[in-house]
Amino acid sequence: MHDLINDLARFASGDFCFRLEGDDSGKTTERTRHLSYRATKDDSYQTFMAIKNPRLLRTLLCPSGWPSQVKQVEMICDLLPALNCLRVLSLHPFHDISVLPNSICKLKHLRYLDLSHTVIIRLPESMCSLYNLEILNLHFCVKLVELPANMGSLINLRHLDIQHTKLPEMPLQMGKLTKLRKLTDFFIGKQSGSSIKELGKVHHLSGALSVWNLQNVTDARDAFEANLKGKEHLEKLELIWDCDMDNSLVHERVLEQLQPPVNVKILSINGYGGTRFPDWVGNSSLPLLEELYIRSCPDLKKALFTHFPSLTRLDIGACEQFEIEFFPLDLFPKLESLTIGSCPSLVSFSEGAPVAPNLKELKLRSCSNLKSLPENMRSFLPSLEKLSIFHCPRLESFPAGGLPSKLEGLAIWGCDKTRCRPHTMGFAITPMFFSRFSIAESDVLECFPEETLLPSSLTHLEIRTQEKSEISQLQGTQTPHLS
Repeated sequence: MHDLINDLARFASGDFCFRLEGDDSGKTTERTRHLSYRATKDDSYQTFMAIKNPRLLRTLLCPSGWPSQVKQVEMICDLLPALNCLRVLSLHPFHDISVLPNSICKLKHLRYLDLSHTVIIRLPESMCSLYNLEILNLHFCVKLVELPANMGSLINLRHLDIQHTKLPEMPLQMGKLTKLRKLTDFFIGKQSGSSIKELGKVHHLSGALSVWNLQNVTDARDAFEANLKGKEHLEKLELIWDCDMDNSLVHERVLEQLQPPVNVKILSINGYGGTRFPDWVGNSSLPLLEELYIRSCPDLKKALFTHFPSLTRLDIGACEQFEIEFFPLDLFPKLESLTIGSCPSLVSFSEGAPVAPNLKELKLRSCSNLKSLPENMRSFLPSLEKLSIFHCPRLESFPAGGLPSKLEGLAIWGCDKTRCRPHTMGFAITPMFFSRFSIAESDVLECFPEETLLPSSLTHLEIRTQEKSEISQLQGTQTPHLS
């Protein structure tokens, strides 16, 4: 079927579209406008240069790069001046290209430029004269350290992808790119903290945006002028600080002015140095928020958890001062995934009957003072499928009533005091879907249930212990489906 569709596409496109493979460059015609070059190991420099009238090409795609024996930089330098009618150019993935020639400026009609996964270090200033350029893809250019100073001249640019680069800061006057719809990242330099104001002039951003190095913003008024709240088409926002935990008051004032738009669905706050969150975190300002990530906020003491009617995923990690002795599960009625890590103040969950009917995954990691899990898990966490507990040394036992009926996987690592008795774990009342059990770095024989009470549905059993004698005593367990 795939071959038939391919043949039909080739027939319909006629001479206008051509896929160059091997030594068939002579088959291109003067009518060829859209070319896809798929390199083979036998290709040479002359293979591509033999194409008829490359100046008439509108599209050039190179999905597999150039063969290793062809000097990619030399090829590009010779090729670009002849492509002055080109609209679409993809050099992904040219692994040897670290620079673009200045002749890129001759591609006046270029609208799409893909340099993703190349090793390019800098872009030439000359490309800022590509006034028709709409899409610039620099995704995973892991050596890219600088954008052209006059990027603001690309007035028709709509999409700029700079994820996974090494850019330390954005060039000045990014606010001139008023047609931008997609900007994946914004980097704030040490000497240009006020450049965050440029975001305020770009009104139509959509999708996801990550703002890096917010520790370089020292004036909350600059953060206010970024007007993140007014970018109503943003659905994912990531706010990232790096080091500089000495001035928590500045962090708090800056974050106060970085309120996301009301329609945001995913919010991540990473490296924040304040002791508290502003009022907009947790109140009715974010009614559509579905995912919230709070990570590496070592001084954070209070978070305003009031009510998140739409939240389905909550991840809190490396917040050592976080004051949350009893976690209020009842505040998150739609929660499906909860991860809490490195929060030593967490002792237990809210008492009584926590209302978390949709919770499917619960991960607890390095909570040094955690003593108990949610009560009556079997009844009040009816949807729980995965339960992981890592390095919680004070957790002694599971709550009465047994495991939730839909539980599929259970992992207990580094919980030395945990005693998983059969009558408390609920193996006697076997969860129908329970198939994976992993235990490590604890007294295995004390934790392990009697062999006759292991569920018959178990297909994966992982035991990590330094004592070989313990494993040998468990070889007789009655688990017919173990692989």
